[in-house]
Amino acid sequence: MKKVRWKKLTALLSALTLIVGMTGCGKGETATPPANDNTGTPAVTAAAGEKAGEEAQGEDTQGYPVNTDQKLTVWSYIMTPNKAYTSYTESPFHTGLAENTGIEVEWIFPTSGTDPAQAFNLMLTSDKLPDIIIYNLVNDADQYMDENIIRDLTGLLPEKAPNYWKYLQENPYYNKSVKTDTGRYYGFGTFREGEWNAAYTGPLVRKDWLEECGLEVPVTIAEFENVIRTFDDKYGAKFAFSIGRMNPGLAGAFGASGSFAKWTDELFYIDDNQKVQFSMATANWKNYMEQLNKWYMDGLIDTDSLTIDDAGMRTKALNDKVGISITSMGQMTNWLADVQSSGSSARWEGIQYPVINAGDVNMEIQMEDTSRASVGAITTSCDDSKVDIALKWLDYFFSEEGFLYTNFGTEGETYTMVNGVPTYTDLIMKAPEGTNEALDKYTCAQWQNIGIQATELVRQKNNPTAVASVDIWLQNQDTKKHLFPSGVTRTSEESNEATIIINTLQTYVQEMSLKFLTGEESFDNFDKYLAALDSMGLQKLLEIQQAAYDRFLQR
Repeated sequence: MKKVRWKKLTALLSALTLIVGMTGCGKGETATPPANDNTGTPAVTAAAGEKAGEEAQGEDTQGYPVNTDQKLTVWSYIMTPNKAYTSYTESPFHTGLAENTGIEVEWIFPTSGTDPAQAFNLMLTSDKLPDIIIYNLVNDADQYMDENIIRDLTGLLPEKAPNYWKYLQENPYYNKSVKTDTGRYYGFGTFREGEWNAAYTGPLVRKDWLEECGLEVPVTIAEFENVIRTFDDKYGAKFAFSIGRMNPGLAGAFGASGSFAKWTDELFYIDDNQKVQFSMATANWKNYMEQLNKWYMDGLIDTDSLTIDDAGMRTKALNDKVGISITSMGQMTNWLADVQSSGSSARWEGIQYPVINAGDVNMEIQMEDTSRASVGAITTSCDDSKVDIALKWLDYFFSEEGFLYTNFGTEGETYTMVNGVPTYTDLIMKAPEGTNEALDKYTCAQWQNIGIQATELVRQKNNPTAVASVDIWLQNQDTKKHLFPSGVTRTSEESNEATIIINTLQTYVQEMSLKFLTGEESFDNFDKYLAALDSMGLQKLLEIQQAAYDRFLQR
């Protein structure tokens, strides 16, 4: 196997930044940008029931469990066992997966608390790799194949992975997103059943406080500010949020994209002329940050927002320390559960993303691509005699059986079919440890997995009011056309240069955005900030990203 020189050089930089392509969900949330053409509708839909699934899936939906004594090694930073178990050998999901497929797997996960990028780069230095790697490989897939790390699967998928191949042929956008510009297929993708799943964060308000104060639901930024001021004056509740949830925050109202570069999918967007732009280097982003800075200097933003996490925000909501915020559907579900258990009279409801002027359309809200950057790839260390069984294992996730198992678990135990819809049993919905924890024990699709995340999973596990909020957040926005597709791939040469530039820029922007917010850095120095970005290679990076995006459109 060739040594991965460029990955060794960037390992330390990668450890300092977030994983390229990772999103703001992680474990603890559901949850990358739809392309500018129509997203394909996945072939299996929970609501369609068993019959539709049988008709839509590939011809090899049966054939499991496999009769084999071959074993696979799989390295993955996702699909980890629930924290209740010390090993995957105790996990109901992982043991059930082995039973269903008939294929024994030795799972290798990064040590808890280890930066996944650092663990990945360290793993690549080994003389022998695992048979399968599940990681954010999409953007640099050409490089991984050129350097003889992962196999080119192009000639194998039609015959050896019929479920996956049929799924890709029926879903052009997903097909487009998991092959390179030269048409090479390199892995099994991670998809959502529809666009609704991809928008899971937005603004929400204490509706009971609005009524007490005689206020209407805010529509404009000015009205949003008035609500903050009124709640601060009457209840001592400021505008509070976790920075990880401010992606893009309120930027879309200002014609901007992204807030604090917390996640790498914030860094780029597509403008109205089909040009790739760096989100934190535009006049509109400056205007947005000036608005946040004004609120901060006026004492309207809770200073804890610079460091607080979801758990801290949940405590603030329970203790009436926040009345208007931005958070996720999953966290809103937690807040509503706390309201019920505490006997509080609080009524949290989702509201539309505000705009500058009534009648405006938000340029962008929080929405991710229905095709994600994580793929399951077969390495060159996988012996030729095991490649077929590796393909069979990966193909399981795109069979009808695999779709149901990864999203709903085992029929009769964790779900039953109700009017053709897989419906969770009390083992999940009334679990003492909570629905999310229960799902984490028996399924793998609520956070991120190889295969397809079902819309029904997301709807059933969240509070109906939180679910309804997503429909509200999706109104009056033009996000899809501006989102940089996750399926864009760079050439080997482009990857070498882009990785280092992205890591450097992201670290700098994270630092400077907070300084602009708090006033530590004057906006009089914004031109110096832009010049610093250019000195770090921003223009070269935009050239690389534009070329890669243009090639993606031509696939």
